Amino acid sequence: MEARSPILVGLDPDPAKRTAVGWAAAEAQETGAPLLLLHTWNMISQPTLDATVIAGLRDAGQRVVDAAVDFVASAHPGARVQAVLVEDDPAWALRDHAENARMVVVSTRAPDAAGMGLRTSPVVMPVLAHVRCPVVVVRENAPPAVSPPFFVVGVDGSKTSRHALEAAFRLASSRGAELRAVVARRSSRFGPVSERVARRQAQRLLHGEVAAYASRQPNVVVRERVVQGHPVEALSWEAVGALGVVVGTRGRGGFAGMLLGSVSQGVLQHARCPVVVVPPAGRDSSPA
Repeated sequence: MEARSPILVGLDPDPAKRTAVGWAAAEAQETGAPLLLLHTWNMISQPTLDATVIAGLRDAGQRVVDAAVDFVASAHPGARVQAVLVEDDPAWALRDHAENARMVVVSTRAPDAAGMGLRTSPVVMPVLAHVRCPVVVVRENAPPAVSPPFFVVGVDGSKTSRHALEAAFRLASSRGAELRAVVARRSSRFGPVSERVARRQAQRLLHGEVAAYASRQPNVVVRERVVQGHPVEALSWEAVGALGVVVGTRGRGGFAGMLLGSVSQGVLQHARCPVVVVPPAGRDSSPA
């Protein structure tokens, strides 16, 4: 996608919640893409408010936008930033403005002990279901990324996994980050010999999948890991402290629950770092 296609980020009205804006601004600064900040105010459900109240709500929205622009200018002075304030539902406004975006960045709080994080956001699932570019879901109260930076991507040999792997290489390259490619597998039930064979097969699969993309991004350092356990648990654990964990979608239309596979949904629920959801080929699948 061309560099002038923006990175679109939805603003939270709380000035303390800047993690998603910061993630998007850093990506914009590193890639040279413009950053588009979007904030909404919605009067559709309250049509009887008088003009003074409406003007006050609009002014409050503009203050949110102005504060976010100032934050980006201070924290990421190399980012080219624009901002819009619209009267609309947040999810639908993001969908409409995402038509020409290279990626959309939205925020939610980190999951609690019961893994309930995404249920607190009315924006995330509608955006995932309807936009055609990668969507980054950022946890506003999650721990910060560690240094040196890294991304995590799960590998299983499927087309969905390959779309995610390609996107993960591009993201790691743009951020100067390491890429940790992970195959998660269950232990063999047929003894140590079978276990060794299965592990070698997983290692060959992982190495072959990674090699197909590594030559295109030779500046990316890749760590290949074969781990035991359920893919959701393994990826969520491996991604602690990451700039993001990259997952794919099944590619079917309709509701987000149909669009995402079980692993992608599980990672969205449980990972505490940003989750990058990559659409299939045929939708715009490149975040670079």
